[in-house]
Amino acid sequence: MSAVEDIRIRHPEMYVEDRGIDRHKCRRVVPMEVLNLGMSRTGTASMKAALQILGYNDCYHFFNIYENVQDCDMWIEAYKAKFQGKGKFGRAEFDKLLGHCMAVTDAPCTSFAPELIEAYPEAKVILVERDIESWYKSWQLVIDSSFDQTFHVAAWFDPTWMARLSALVRIWMNEEFKSSTLHEAEKVSRDKYRAHYAEIRRVTPKERLLEYELGSGWEPLCKFLGKPVPDVPFPRINEASALKEKMGVLGRKVIIRSLRNLAGVLVVGGAIALGVSRYLILGVTKGTTGESPTKSTVFLLSSLVLAYMWELRRPNIGLAVTASAVPGITRSSSTIALSAASRVAAGIVDRSTGELEEDIDDAVREPSPDVADVAVVEPSLGCSEELDGGKVMAVSS
Repeated sequence: MSAVEDIRIRHPEMYVEDRGIDRHKCRRVVPMEVLNLGMSRTGTASMKAALQILGYNDCYHFFNIYENVQDCDMWIEAYKAKFQGKGKFGRAEFDKLLGHCMAVTDAPCTSFAPELIEAYPEAKVILVERDIESWYKSWQLVIDSSFDQTFHVAAWFDPTWMARLSALVRIWMNEEFKSSTLHEAEKVSRDKYRAHYAEIRRVTPKERLLEYELGSGWEPLCKFLGKPVPDVPFPRINEASALKEKMGVLGRKVIIRSLRNLAGVLVVGGAIALGVSRYLILGVTKGTTGESPTKSTVFLLSSLVLAYMWELRRPNIGLAVTASAVPGITRSSSTIALSAASRVAAGIVDRSTGELEEDIDDAVREPSPDVADVAVVEPSLGCSEELDGGKVMAVSS
C-alpha cells in the first residue's frame, strides 16, 4: 500500500468532495446528547472515534469543516455574536449548524462551551484534561498552522474554499485568544487553557459532568453514558501525527486549487485581451495604425485584474461572460483549457511530492458546471443537496 493510500484510509474526510450545504437552511434531525468540551489537543480525535463507535453519529470535530466548508460562514457568525455583539447565536442557530450531530468535540465547538451547555441542558458533558505543558507542546502545532501565512495568502487565490477557512481561523485566534500574531497566541495559551476548564466546571451541574482521563478505557465512559462496553479496543489516535498528515493533504489541495484558479484568470484575461487586441494594437478604429506597447501592456494587466474579479470573486462567471462576449472563444473551449491547466497543476504537485496524480486530482475534483440538475437526499443531514446549474444548494427536508 502506498503512503497516499494509507493516508486516504486514515483520513477519508480530507478526500471527500465538498457537500456544498448551506446550514442556514438545515434543522435538527437527531438529538444532541454529548458535549466533549476539552480543549483541542486533548484527545479530541480519539474521543470523536469513541463516541461514534458508541452510536453518537455524527460527532462534530474541526475537520468536519473540510467536508462542508460553508460551515465556516455560520461559525464566523457565532464568533461575531459572542465576542462582538453582532446578532444572536443560540439553540435555534446551533440546531441548524449542528442539527445532524449527536455529539461535538474540538474547536470551534469548544469556543462556545458555555453556550452549548446552556442550549442543550439534556446533553451530558465530558471533560478531558492533559498536563498543561504536555498539552502546550502539542497545541504549538495548532497555533503554528493557524498563523502560517502560506494558507492565508492562498485565500486570495481560492476565495470560495480557502478564504472561508482562513477567515474562520483568524476570527478564532483574534477573538477567543485575543491574538493576531503567533507570539501573542503563545503568551496567552496557557492562561486560556486554565480559564476554559475552570469555566466549564463552574457552569456544568456535577451530575452532567464526567472528567474523563485518556487511557481509562471504555468502562467509565460507558457507565456515564449508559452504554454497553464495546468489544473493540478504545481508539487511540496520534493527534500530532494526524494533524501533520491532514495539513499536508490540505496544503496540496490549496496549491492545486490556487493554481487552477490562477489558470482560470489567465484563460479569461487572455481571452479578453485577445478579443480586443485588434482595437489597441492593429488600429481597427479611426485609421490609427497601432498603439504603444505601454498602452497594450496596461490593457493586458487591466484584463487580468478584471479576470481575477470575475473568475475568483464570482466563480464560473468569468468563463461564462468570456464565452458569450469574446468572438472565437466558446464556453466549452474555455472550460477545457481551464481543466487542462488544472491537470498541469496537479502534475506539477505530483512531481514535487512523488505522489500519484490521480490521487491528488481526486482530492480536488468538483462537479462540472454543465452537469444536469439532480437532487441527492441525505435525511441524516436534515437537508437535501441540489445541483442548480452546477451550484450545490441545501434545502430543508
